Amino acid sequence: MGDDGTAIAETIASTVQLLVQSGMSEDQAVTAVVDEVSKSIDPSVQTVYKELLDKQPKLMRQERRLRRLIHADIYKRWGSAFDAFYVAAYSIAEAADVFVSRHAETAERSGDDVFEVLVGLHERGRRIAWEIHHLFTGGFPLGALARARTLYELAVVGTVIGEYGRLPQHRDLARRYLDHRVIAVERHAREYQRTAEHRGYAPYEAAYLQALATQRDAVIALYGKEFKEANGWAACLTTTGHAAKFDYLEQLAATTHLRSDYQWMCSEVHAGSIGLILNTPEVDSQLGPLIGPTDSGFGEPGEMALTSLMSLTWALFISGNPNQGQLEVTDYFSLRVLALLGARFGVLADNCEPRIEA
Repeated sequence: MGDDGTAIAETIASTVQLLVQSGMSEDQAVTAVVDEVSKSIDPSVQTVYKELLDKQPKLMRQERRLRRLIHADIYKRWGSAFDAFYVAAYSIAEAADVFVSRHAETAERSGDDVFEVLVGLHERGRRIAWEIHHLFTGGFPLGALARARTLYELAVVGTVIGEYGRLPQHRDLARRYLDHRVIAVERHAREYQRTAEHRGYAPYEAAYLQALATQRDAVIALYGKEFKEANGWAACLTTTGHAAKFDYLEQLAATTHLRSDYQWMCSEVHAGSIGLILNTPEVDSQLGPLIGPTDSGFGEPGEMALTSLMSLTWALFISGNPNQGQLEVTDYFSLRVLALLGARFGVLADNCEPRIEA
């Protein structure tokens, strides 16, 4: 298509030049030529589009068959580890449900913000664990790694709020965290309003935006100007009074030993060039791009995910207890059993990976 493309470009350029010489502005000439080219191309575009739609049923039948074969092959090799991950996540969810049902009434009656936050974080973490399991069975460990990153962040935040939210000097920490959503909602509304017309969306009513701005100003007046920043809810924990950076929250949560793992997980979330390394694994002593499902690499994201989910569970059972941080015997027993279930995944995953490499 190189020569044809060059000829078309030259024809367009010469046509634009002729129109400019006839008295049109360059912008008008370009618009006129583009319109004419579009008119001539559109019928062919529609023809190809319809042909592809006609082929869709056959294509999808082939894809579904291929996907079943791939999933069966992956599960044959990793099924024991995947099942262990599921059982661990399921058991954690069951234990958390029992804990919440036992304390919900007391927490609601006392307006326990720490309980509310830790329950909410744990519920979100459980949902992410199911997402990770689904990505595993589909053959997407790097997608699971990205979701494990979010689960890790939840664990850090949950641990910090659990550790400090019960202290007398930080009794409002959980409330600060909950109120910080006002900042995020107002900021999002302003960005939406700025681009709504361009995207063809209906803009917000001025009264709604004003109400959000009033709420934002109120929480900033209550908690200080640093509250408007990212992690501004944790500014009260820093020695400077500035909004906390995430690595500072990691220090408070005593998870700095996992910092390199976190940075590695971030590589799959962001668009930095290091992500290209993750997406070019070595298979049979050769590097190749990963453009679909794979049958290796599930161990690390699974262990990271279960470690974070267990951290959230510890925070919930210890600091979420409305009886001011007391760990009950039944909860301690549950945590010990859950820890064994989580560790079981790592052992099975280690057994699966070498078998694939061999």
